[in-house]
Order: sequence, then C-alpha cells, then structure tokens
Amino acid sequence: AFRAAAPIHGALPAIDDQLRGVRVLALLGGGIVSDQIHNLLRRWEVQTIVHADDRMLAGDFDAVIVETDGGTGSTYQSLLRQRGTAALAGVPIVAVSRLHPAGDAAMIHADHVVTTPVRMEALREALRAATRPLPAIAPPARTEMVPFAKGQPAVLLVEDNESNRRVVSMMLR
Repeated sequence: AFRAAAPIHGALPAIDDQLRGVRVLALLGGGIVSDQIHNLLRRWEVQTIVHADDRMLAGDFDAVIVETDGGTGSTYQSLLRQRGTAALAGVPIVAVSRLHPAGDAAMIHADHVVTTPVRMEALREALRAATRPLPAIAPPARTEMVPFAKGQPAVLLVEDNESNRRVVSMMLR
C-alpha cells in the first residue's frame, strides 16, 4: 500500500492584520480558482462583496478582484468600461489571469495582476499593495536662489554629449 505524507510546517496564519476588514468587490467566475480566492479572503477576514449593483457608491469597497479570462463579453471587460463611474473611481483593480505569452494581444489594464494558479502570497501582496494607504506627500522644500560670489569657483555638472558641449563653450566665451 502506498501512503503519502506531507510535512506540517506549522499552521498558516488565518488572520492578516493588514487585510482584516478591507472591503473587496470580488467579481469571480465559478470554479476552483474562484473558490480558492474566496477561501483565502475569508481566512484573512476580508469583507467580500460578491455582487455590485447600481446603488453602490464610491467608498463602498477598497479594491476589486476580477478574473480576466472570461472572453470579450466578460465581467473584466465590463469593469474596464465602467472604471470611470463614481463607484469605481480610484478603486484599484487586482486582475486574476492566466499567464500570457510575451507579446500577447490581451493586455491587462489592472493596477495589480496575479497569475493562475493563484499563490497565496502573491494574492496577499497584491491586495496589500492595492489597499495600502498612499504616503502623504511632503510639501516641496523651500529653495532660495543664492547668487554666485565673484571670484568663487562654480561647478556645472552636465552629461557629456554634443549639445551640452556647445552650451558650455558658449558660456565660457
């Protein structure tokens, strides 16, 4: 009799503090990939919305997960057409797609892409990146023009190419 045993490396963390409570619109088809993604979202305590309606407003969800391989009339294509609507404005898209060969005409217009078979870490990192708050932008530093002092050396650093050589030669005339 043949028996296979897989080593246990400890339990996988069930809850992800960075993803707990994140609201995700999951536009997934049926099948193994969809089931796997839904199970991972439940494990991480992500609030999953499985159906969007016309009453949804901006801010109702933090990200969208969508499968891209459903054909031309797919949910993914419909989502791209509606991306400018109020409910989807600024909402990052995580696309789940099979790996396409280089130069394939099927371009994926998503903020983050996870390929099938879906790896847990790849999906987790894509969701974290999609829902991570943007860093605050610091105001530009105040700069003051300091005039060159006569007799003090000044350095102009430029790339060495023909056009810059002409400018430098004109400056030195």
